[in-house]
Amino acid sequence: MRGYQEVKALRSEIQLLKSLQHERIVQYYGTLEQPDVLSIFMEYLPGVCAITTLQLRRSIIIFL
Repeated sequence: MRGYQEVKALRSEIQLLKSLQHERIVQYYGTLEQPDVLSIFMEYLPGVCAITTLQLRRSIIIFL
């Protein structure tokens, strides 16, 4: 059941990303969903590491 809730939360986040358009927000390009993998494609920001940024903010990274 937890996996279902996590996927539901990710889909909700994707819908939000689709609607955001601002010069200070990383641009969302799309997703590719496969049976065991959900890939999210976003704008490349040189000099910025998303994983490090998330870890510094103590966010949880989910790999399905």
